[in-house]
Amino acid sequence: MYASHCYVDYIDPKYRDNAPRMVLQPDGSEAFIVPGMKRPVALGFIDGAGFGVTERLEGAKRIKFADIRAGAYSGSARVPYMNPDGIAAEVIYASIGMGLCMHRDPEYKDACMKAYNRWLQEMCSEAPDRVFGLAQTAVLSVDSAIEDFRRAKEMGWSA
Repeated sequence: MYASHCYVDYIDPKYRDNAPRMVLQPDGSEAFIVPGMKRPVALGFIDGAGFGVTERLEGAKRIKFADIRAGAYSGSARVPYMNPDGIAAEVIYASIGMGLCMHRDPEYKDACMKAYNRWLQEMCSEAPDRVFGLAQTAVLSVDSAIEDFRRAKEMGWSA
């Protein structure tokens, strides 16, 4: 289970060919490409904990997925980073997925957010007493948002 495939592997098959994905950039870095959005999303924004602002901004655009610490996308790999600081639990929220909030196609956005939630459930299941997910919803309607909250509750997250 890799964060690099959190959309491609978990999205409704109807959207799989156009799912957000990691692409090698001309400068040799890797970035998430989201169809319908102007700019690629630099991978450095996935793994920013412990880096200063300048260090994070400078490195964010040059990073490859292989450079990202597993704790950024693996619940079990995250725990050793939490322990030295006495962190009992963490709530994980979207990084790349935050940009999807601005996507102009609501159905596509909904499919991506549901894919992210499925991936996040699996990630959090690796450390279920320490790592908790914050689900995303595209809020297509009041009823769909309620359904998304119900689904998040079934995934084990508080609503």
